[in-house]
Amino acid sequence: MGENGTVVRFRVVGEPPRRQRNIDRRPREYLTPAEVELLMVTARKRGRYGHRDATMILIAWRHGLRVKELCNLEWSQIDFKHGLLHVARLKGSISTTHPLRGIELRALRRLQRGQELSRHVWMTERGAPMTTGGWVRHC
Repeated sequence: MGENGTVVRFRVVGEPPRRQRNIDRRPREYLTPAEVELLMVTARKRGRYGHRDATMILIAWRHGLRVKELCNLEWSQIDFKHGLLHVARLKGSISTTHPLRGIELRALRRLQRGQELSRHVWMTERGAPMTTGGWVRHC
């Protein structure tokens, strides 16, 4: 027994090392604008759907969306006239409305023009809505 009745654990030979805490591994838990821009530039160069992928990265980063919230996004949640995005939060969070900036509006309009008629914003190559599993495998 250690101090205050805590259990002292000894590492067994052949056991994997203990996981480091995030704060010990990296100094911050967020991406800088320059890092996001680099991700977007890389996404644009990769594959046939570079614009869609770069726009997904931009919208997710600017609005703090979970992957599922991003994949569930529908055109009805975007108000192009007033530049607003209705964010339907999951996991008990409060849904809200966010302003869309010019670069986001232009990217979304371009995406909408190049897409077949669908209620979902993010579509796969086969015309189905993007899923979280598809996004994880794609990235």
